[in-house]
Parts: sequence; structure tokens; C-alpha cells
Amino acid sequence: MPIIRITSNITGRTLSSDYTIADLICMSGEEELVENMTACNCKSVVDYTYTECNCDDEWSDYQINYEEDDVPFNDILVYYGTNFKEDILRDGFSVELQKDPYNYSGAAIFASTDKEVAKRFGKDIITFTINHPPVSYVAPQVMVNHWMKLMNGYIRNHPTMQIQDASKKISHDIRDYMLKLGIKALLYPITSEESSVIIYDESVIHIVD
Repeated sequence: MPIIRITSNITGRTLSSDYTIADLICMSGEEELVENMTACNCKSVVDYTYTECNCDDEWSDYQINYEEDDVPFNDILVYYGTNFKEDILRDGFSVELQKDPYNYSGAAIFASTDKEVAKRFGKDIITFTINHPPVSYVAPQVMVNHWMKLMNGYIRNHPTMQIQDASKKISHDIRDYMLKLGIKALLYPITSEESSVIIYDESVIHIVD
């Protein structure tokens, strides 16, 4: 289970809390996580006498760290279907993110633990492992619910924004939030035989074939 530690750069005090990946994803971002962890217990009025509270000041400057002790990700073979294998092997996945019609957001690399599933997305297969110690599991419905929550918020606050533009912005916001927590890749089960993998940082990819 992920452990989040937040340290105040002002007082040096450290707080820690356990969260599931689902918990983290369901939050709107780092700001909500920090507010959740540093909730202030001060009471402004005690027996009609004002009591000064400096909670907000303490956590106005902080560092946040993510830790997890779980199954090594590099024990899992991951398959990526593509029509641009030579380009990827030569120039990296950044080229693919611009060309891939299934990945217009360019915020993450989507792969599968099932080679047959990966073949649906391209005639060639790239096989790799993830050099990222923990496997961070999340249920698919959690991702869908979180994505819809953010999408509805964007549409409500920016009524003239196109759906595709909102989707791209959300994808990048989620990626930035995960990387801030130190989560460079996520794995979520689709069936008992297959899991999808989302990679937010290409540097964790180790190509096998």
C-alpha cells in the first residue's frame, strides 16, 4: 500500500499516511491530498476567546514523497502494439505519441500484459519490462470514474472547451499528479488473464524485443 510522507520546509515536521492507489486517483490532485493530510484541528473560538492558528503557514511550503513496498514491476512482461516499431526503437516513444491515433493526448504510453490484446493496436509488437520497483494496482472503474469527474469539472468551468481538448488536458493533469507522487507506471487488471499498463515516464521502459 502506498505511503505518502509530507514534510514542512518551514517547521521540519513530517506527516505520513497510507493510501490506496484508488484513493490517490480519486483525489482531484496534489492540493486535495495535502489538504487531506494536513487538516487542521485548531478551533478559532474557545470559550469565546480567539485562539491563533498557524496550520496553513506551516504547510505553505513542503516536500512530498511516495513510497510503496510491492511486487517488482520488472517481473512482468509488457506488450505494446504499434505500426511504428522502427521509429520507436530509433527515436523513443515520444515519436509514437505524436503519430498514434489511439493516443492523441500524448500524456502516457498504454500497453498490455496480453500480446494478443496489444496486436489490436498495431501490426508489430514491442516487448518490454518496467524498471520501476513497485507495481501500483488500480481497478479500471476507478480510473473511469476519476476521468469522468475531471471531465465534468472542465466542461462545467470551461463550457466552450472542446471534448478532445478537455480530455487531453485531463490526461496531462493526471500524468503530472502521478509523477509528482513518484508513480511512473500503473497496472490495472482487466480480466484474470490480462492487465493494462499505463506508463507516465518513458525512462522506466526496458525493451526486451
